[in-house]
Amino acid sequence: MAYRLILTAAGKGERLGHSLPKALVPLADGVPMVAYTLRRFTQIPLKGPALITAPPDQVEMFHSVLQSFAWPWAVQLIPGGNTRQESVRRALETLSDPEDIVCIHDAARPFIEADTVLACLNDAKQYGAATVAVPSADTILESSPDGFLHNTPDRAGLWQCQTPQCFRLELIRKAHQEAERQQWSATDDATLVWRTGHPVRLVPGTRGNFKVTTPDDLLVARVLAQGTTENACMYRIGIGWDLHRLEAGRPFILGGARIPHDRGAVAHSDGDTLVHAVIDALLGGAGLGNIGLLYPDTDPAYRGADSMTLLRDTVGRLRGAGWVPVNVDTVVVAQRPALNPHLDTIRRNIADALGISIESVSVKPKTAEKVGPEGREEAVSAQAIILLQKRGG
Repeated sequence: MAYRLILTAAGKGERLGHSLPKALVPLADGVPMVAYTLRRFTQIPLKGPALITAPPDQVEMFHSVLQSFAWPWAVQLIPGGNTRQESVRRALETLSDPEDIVCIHDAARPFIEADTVLACLNDAKQYGAATVAVPSADTILESSPDGFLHNTPDRAGLWQCQTPQCFRLELIRKAHQEAERQQWSATDDATLVWRTGHPVRLVPGTRGNFKVTTPDDLLVARVLAQGTTENACMYRIGIGWDLHRLEAGRPFILGGARIPHDRGAVAHSDGDTLVHAVIDALLGGAGLGNIGLLYPDTDPAYRGADSMTLLRDTVGRLRGAGWVPVNVDTVVVAQRPALNPHLDTIRRNIADALGISIESVSVKPKTAEKVGPEGREEAVSAQAIILLQKRGG
C-alpha cells in the first residue's frame, strides 16, 4: 500500500479572467500556482510519480515550468479531458495497485496544510473514502428557478466540500467506471463514491484551504503567498533599450502580439523589439548580463525564437537568483503602425510572463514625427525601465 497523488490542473480558469491556464498563473516570486500547490505535498510520504492533469494543448508548457523546480519524486503530466471528472479518470487509469490510497487535490487550492492531507489519507486508509470539508459558517439559501428564496436548510448539517479527497484505488476507480456506465456527472470524486453506496468520511479542513476561482480570490492568494514585507530586503532598477531595422514582407511582432503591418523587424529571432528591451532591463537590474550574452544571434538555437519564451526563461533565471519584477514602464517609438488598439494584449502578455498584474505594466507608443530612422519607418525602437525586488527567506 502506498500513497499516490493526482493534482488536477487541467482547467482553463475562464472565471479568473487570465490569459494563462489557471494553474500556471503566478502567485509569488513568479512561482506558478501548480508548483506552489505541489510544494505543499513535499512533506507527505508519497510514492511517485506525482500525476498532474493539464490542458491537452498545454502539456509542454506545464512540463517546461515544472522541470525548473526540484521535486522529491518524478512528475508525470496527464492530458486532461473536457471535464474534471474525465481528467481524474484518465489519471486513475495510469495507476495499478488496487490497495494504494489515491489523494486527489485541486491545484487551485494552494494553501492546503500537510496535517490536513495526512488526516484525510489516514481516514481513507481506515474507511476507504474521505474528503476534506468545513462546516458551513453561513446560512445557505436554496433558490427557486425564477431566482426567489425557496428554502433555508438547517446549516447545522451542511458542510462545504474541499480537497484533497482520498480513496482506495479500487474503490474510486469502480466509482468512475459506474459513473461512466450510468452517465453520472459530479464536480467532485467523493460524490461519485457516495452514489455507489460507499460511505465517505468527512475530515475537518480549514478556511485557508480556499479555491482560487475569481480575480478576487487570486488577489487574496497573492497577498497570502507573498507573506509579510519583512522578506523584502532590497530593490534595484534595470534599464533596457533595443532597435530593429524594418523590412517589407516581414511580420511585425511587439510584446508578443502579431500586429498587421506591411513591414517587420529584421532579426535573428522574431524581432520583438519591446520584449528584447524588457529582457535587457531585467538582466541589467539583476546583474545577470545582457540579452546578447544569454541568447546570442550566433546560436542557431535562437533562429526565429519566440521572444516571449525567452522572456519567461529570463524571469526564471531572475527567480533563481532571488529577484522578482515589481513593475515595468516602457516606451515604443514607431511611426507606424498605430499601437494603441493593441496595448491591452501587449500589456497582458508582458504581465503574464513577468508574473505581475497588468496594472504594473506600462506601454507608451510614440511616433518620431517622421524624424530619424523610426520616423522614416526604417526601424522600431523600445526602452524599458523595471523595478526588481530581492526576496529573502
